[in-house]
Amino acid sequence: MTKDSEAGFLEQLGQRVRTMRALRGMSRKVLARVSGISERYIAQLEGGKGNVSIVLLRRVSNAMGAHLEDLIPSTEPSPDWAVIRDLLRKASPGQIVQAKDILAGQSGLVHRRKSFAGIALIGLRGAGKSTLGKMLAKKIGWKRPHSGSCWRITG
Repeated sequence: MTKDSEAGFLEQLGQRVRTMRALRGMSRKVLARVSGISERYIAQLEGGKGNVSIVLLRRVSNAMGAHLEDLIPSTEPSPDWAVIRDLLRKASPGQIVQAKDILAGQSGLVHRRKSFAGIALIGLRGAGKSTLGKMLAKKIGWKRPHSGSCWRITG
């Protein structure tokens, strides 16, 4: 890492702290009091001049009710990453398992079939709904039950 990239990192970190503090409507004085860090040091941090320790940065993030990783500048591949992280934080264990399966390409049709309710073909009398329904069922591997016009998935 070069001196320029380190200075740029500290400037981005300071900007993130300043922006997050402003979004929360906190003054430097209030942030200093809640975090236990001097107002002067917070000004240096926000100005990109303070090379803050991880412990002090954690105190700043806790004082603002923020997640530590949201303050640290990164080279994340997507601006959606923060949104995805927030969704995962709020997800139930079952939702996390489902998300992992989907991202790994393992959920596919298995999960879709379990929650599938059916297909409704709507049209005028004689428009070919029954014919199309039979063709569709054959194509996707559905069997027709003994009575009625409902179809169900097999396999």
